[in-house]
Amino acid sequence: MRDLENVWSENLQKGILQIPTCQHCRSWNWYPLPACRSCQSTDFFWNEVELIGTLFSWTRVHRRFTNFDIAVPYVVGLVEMAEAPTVRIPARLQAGSGAQPIIGDDVTLTAACDEGGWHWVFNLRQK
Repeated sequence: MRDLENVWSENLQKGILQIPTCQHCRSWNWYPLPACRSCQSTDFFWNEVELIGTLFSWTRVHRRFTNFDIAVPYVVGLVEMAEAPTVRIPARLQAGSGAQPIIGDDVTLTAACDEGGWHWVFNLRQK
């Protein structure tokens, strides 16, 4: 498998989400491990997925865990990807959105960069 950290960082900066997929059984393997969870194959390819999903879970964080100047409180959620339903990506709610997330909301992911570096943010989609 290509170096996970480099692939992840390069794609994130381009706004691309790719998930390792087993070449043998085609199962999604997120979080990546050396061998497939389903068939134990070690052959993977990076499969791009659309940046839409459903809010699986979320929490409001009221303190900083780093020295970065991140405004608190902020919302962090797990987004279950529409094209890869076993894959859940952590993301922050878009700052300033004023939205109240509800589990099951349709969301989109966007790449963002701030004092803490590159990360995924989610926005609620209009129904």
